[in-house]
Amino acid sequence: MEIDVEFFAYLIDFSPTGQKKISLTVEEGVTLQNLLAKFGIPHNVEKICLVNGTFYSEEKTLQQGDTVSIYPMLSGG
Repeated sequence: MEIDVEFFAYLIDFSPTGQKKISLTVEEGVTLQNLLAKFGIPHNVEKICLVNGTFYSEEKTLQQGDTVSIYPMLSGG
């Protein structure tokens, strides 16, 4: 199935093409956790993942046509 993935800020370093937005073919039943592992994003890297603009845990199963956005955690004062 086809999905789109968007990487933001320094997480672009984990994009296999070096581009901010990529289209990707993945197997049915893939989760956000599987996808993050596929890109080599360590589990301990603080991040927020959205699917079609909505926050989900990493156990979320992806569907055909989903757009996954991966943001680093933000902090400030």
